[in-house]
Amino acid sequence: MLETKEKEKFKLKLMGEEVKELSDLTYNDLYRQKTLEYKDKPSIVSDTMFKTMFQREERIKYSAYIVSKLTNLSYEDLLKNMKLTTNELPKRKEDTKGQRGDFVAKIDDLYINIEVNNNKNPEIYERNLGYLFKLYDQNIRGEEKYNMVMQINFNNFAYKESKNIVDIFYLKNQDGIAFSKKIVVVNLVLPNVLEKCYTLGIESLTELEKFLYGIHEKDIEKLKRLVEEVEIVREYVSEAIEVVEDPVFGEAYDHELANMEQSYEDGFEDGTKRGLEQGKREKTIEMIKAMYAKKISLEDISSIVRLSIPKVKEILDITDN
Repeated sequence: MLETKEKEKFKLKLMGEEVKELSDLTYNDLYRQKTLEYKDKPSIVSDTMFKTMFQREERIKYSAYIVSKLTNLSYEDLLKNMKLTTNELPKRKEDTKGQRGDFVAKIDDLYINIEVNNNKNPEIYERNLGYLFKLYDQNIRGEEKYNMVMQINFNNFAYKESKNIVDIFYLKNQDGIAFSKKIVVVNLVLPNVLEKCYTLGIESLTELEKFLYGIHEKDIEKLKRLVEEVEIVREYVSEAIEVVEDPVFGEAYDHELANMEQSYEDGFEDGTKRGLEQGKREKTIEMIKAMYAKKISLEDISSIVRLSIPKVKEILDITDN
């Protein structure tokens, strides 16, 4: 049985090579939501804004536009045929409570699940994959067999190693051959949209990137050029201004902001604690390697650092022959 008391990440090696995952990359800072000022609108990463602008049948055009830019489906067909469906995820026997996706829509045999990710914790991807596979599992067990499921993530964080705005993931082998085209994840990295626009200018953005910039940027003054040039952005900003002026919306947004600020504070304290624990682990590893280099026995090292001999061997990458 694997020792997990130290809660260190288990690094799986396949055919001698370590599997690299997104959580191994370095996070940039999050895009922080703030109190709205004159001529501001919330980013789409606001739960209140997302529910208002995306979880409404009369505003299906915005999700339809994104899907049309990611697939070979026409915007017109999506507008006519894509319908919101229940976002209540299938419940299994072992589940203690029901789960809800942020957004679920359907067109023919394609399910679209959109998630907003404000948390940079790597476990967010595990949760999202759980949503994705529950939807897929529901479909292949039902009357409509083998429907395709696409999950689109609005990510409110980026990685220093990647400037990608659109990241598409399939289950693939080492040669890039997909195990199945029926399960796909698309990460839309919103902070990278802002960075590209600020660095290279609006003219450098693709059509999809212009729309993403339009729904993410809170300063309406900065969107004036896009509003003039791109119809879908003009429609979105116009509706966004209307909903922001609604007192009910403002009350819900202020409540969300207060809860988020508390989460940031709690997360900072938790992060500081994890950082100290990580620092202790790194010092212990350095100590183990230094003692081993000085020919100190594994038994003595184990006794000094209070770790089992198998754990010490694992740190030193010693295998028994």
